[in-house]
This record gives sequence, structure tokens and C-alpha cells, in this order.
Amino acid sequence: MTSPRPDLGALYLAHRDAMYKVAASVLRDQGLQSQAADAVSEAIVSILASPPENVANWEAFLVTAAKRKALDIIRRRQ
Repeated sequence: MTSPRPDLGALYLAHRDAMYKVAASVLRDQGLQSQAADAVSEAIVSILASPPENVANWEAFLVTAAKRKALDIIRRRQ
């Protein structure tokens, strides 16, 4: 029996502020803080395209995804 799929919309609403803050902090040193919302959006789109299974801590998962997308934005700029 598989576990029910989480409500990703509700998880996003619950953790979007934390996602934004982490993305903004990563981008701030590069002068790209204004792209923090883009990093969060890219993270959510990626997760929606391929939802993970068996996530123990959704906040940590979502924040990490936003951080990685922020790092991707920095790499694209370099």
C-alpha cells in the first residue's frame, strides 16, 4: 500500500516564507536577492513535476530545494 500524496500546495503555503528567506540569503552576497522569488518558483515547479516520496521533513526538503535553485541562479550568472 502506498502512502497518500501530500498536498504540495498546502506545504508550499506553509513553508514559502522560509524558502524565500533562505534563497534570498544565498543570493544576497551576489547582489541577486531580487531573484529569490524565482528560485522558490523554480523549486516548486521542479517538485510538482516529480513529487518525491517518503519525505520525513517537508520544511527541510523545500528549503533545501529553494537553496539549490538559488545556487543554480548564481552559477548561471557566472
